[in-house]
Amino acid sequence: MELDAIADTFGIDRAVLLQTLSEEEGRFVSRAGALRSVTPRLIAIWLASKVLKIRGTEIAAAVQQLPEPLPARFRDQLVYLREAPTIRVVVDEILKKPEFHEPAVFDEAAAGFLRAAAAANPEQVAGILCDLFKGLDNEALGADDFPRREVTWTLEQLLWPELTYETAVNLLLRLSETETEAFANSATGVLTDSFQVHLGGPRHPTSRDCAGWTQS
Repeated sequence: MELDAIADTFGIDRAVLLQTLSEEEGRFVSRAGALRSVTPRLIAIWLASKVLKIRGTEIAAAVQQLPEPLPARFRDQLVYLREAPTIRVVVDEILKKPEFHEPAVFDEAAAGFLRAAAAANPEQVAGILCDLFKGLDNEALGADDFPRREVTWTLEQLLWPELTYETAVNLLLRLSETETEAFANSATGVLTDSFQVHLGGPRHPTSRDCAGWTQS
């Protein structure tokens, strides 16, 4: 059971954990079948921040030990925790793992984590993707097992901070040259939209001359 996995991984007595959840039902904890959620989200973020502060980078290894889909759920909540004082350190620890640096083992799960981590560590994620792309030729970028959707969504996020804009737009160009999708938000679509006059968000100057851009 997931409850057992969480209790074992974080060194919490299962009975105490279960009792705490039961006591909080109707206040901050709600039930949906076998699942429990903490609401409002502000309370959930506050509690998660406390755990991060107490456990520090130790939590990175702990989360990776949890059975699926628990690590994926942690990943999905990262965006809400980006202001937590220790979250950048924890994300940095996780991003040191080989699956984020070796093209041969870079998969959907790793790409999904990068997308979530981009909210907390945009510059680090941009650097990782830039290095990964250097090890991938056009054939590899167009392959079925390349996690194109997740990478495109990550690069779309990285268009907004000024410091990561140029990396993001160059990598989107490389993806668009090996386009395999017909979605409006494909790499080609995201790249095209980023140059629209009415795009109201990126801090990068829209007047910058693009003539000198080259492939990464």
